[in-house]
Amino acid sequence: MESAPAAGLIGDMFLQKGLITPDQLDTALEQQRTSGQHLGEILVVNGWISRLDLAGALAEQWQGLPGQHRSAGEERPLRHLQVVPPADNEHTAPEAPFDLNGWLSQVQAELEQARPQEPVPATPLISFLAFAPTSKGYRLVECQGTSPALEDQLELPDCDGPLVVSRLTSSPLPLDTRPCAYLERAR
Repeated sequence: MESAPAAGLIGDMFLQKGLITPDQLDTALEQQRTSGQHLGEILVVNGWISRLDLAGALAEQWQGLPGQHRSAGEERPLRHLQVVPPADNEHTAPEAPFDLNGWLSQVQAELEQARPQEPVPATPLISFLAFAPTSKGYRLVECQGTSPALEDQLELPDCDGPLVVSRLTSSPLPLDTRPCAYLERAR
């Protein structure tokens, strides 16, 4: 199993996977210092990684956090993460803990407002996303066909055995209107 870097830095994860070069990481980190944008956003905007690469790395990084494994049916609130100020503000006090739940709610609301308010056509969708456990951690997989129903069983490549749909929601990717099935190993 591949392990994330000790500090869990997403830029290092992309370097280890060979998705970006050290020069690209240095350039992106400099852009982050000056703009305040998230590193992943900068890498996607520059075309160095895809949105799916970013989503997969974030899932892998999230899975590596202590206490993030849950038993079936157990819901846990997302952790509060500490935001580290940029290096040029070394003498300022750190910001308050980052409210990940609030940020996700805000992003979801903004995406809902950005989506067209036209009625959804009655034709079936031809693809959906699946957030699936693999032997190397969770990853976001693009699947062909109509979206499954809750508790449907699926089998995906690179996944050990059958998986069951535990939750259905909209895509976690910005401006992507496809549904997303969250999968867990069938018991």
